[in-house]
Amino acid sequence: DPEDLATIGVTGVPATTGRDLRSVWGEICVVDRAAELDGLDSPLWADVRWRRGPASFFQSNRFLAGRLVRAVADAARGARVVDLYAGVGFFALAVAATGAEVTAVEGDAASGSDLVENAAPWGSRVRAVCDTVESVLAGSGTLRADSVIIDPPRAGLSPEALDGVGRLVAGRLIYVSCD
Repeated sequence: DPEDLATIGVTGVPATTGRDLRSVWGEICVVDRAAELDGLDSPLWADVRWRRGPASFFQSNRFLAGRLVRAVADAARGARVVDLYAGVGFFALAVAATGAEVTAVEGDAASGSDLVENAAPWGSRVRAVCDTVESVLAGSGTLRADSVIIDPPRAGLSPEALDGVGRLVAGRLIYVSCD
């Protein structure tokens, strides 16, 4: 019963048929606001929100997510920040809220699509790049940034990505790992 689902916080039930995503009931996508996460109730993050579809990557531990965002945003210093493996913009939007210009790189099509939508309200402060980290690092020559955030998939960095990270010129490297 949809009313029972709504009382426990379910906002929708999506289904896929081939490549098409449709709603069985309610909303297909979820929107989280930074202010709803533990540790991010500051006015600084009042405009940060992340929309994501069911196929996109997002930090699943709701009890840790706010504190993790705050720790990474606090560590990312400087006017220019690059966020590699940006997902839907989890770190990129929070860092942009601190005043930095962020280039967010995401190779997954679903997460990249949500990243583009999430970056749009930020204008030139968040530039979404929908391409693999390996391609971006290989094609950039020497990438310069004040801070670089790396939040790779569980498998870690590929040898090509690791080689590209070795060519980065950055004052600070922030590596987030689930392992």
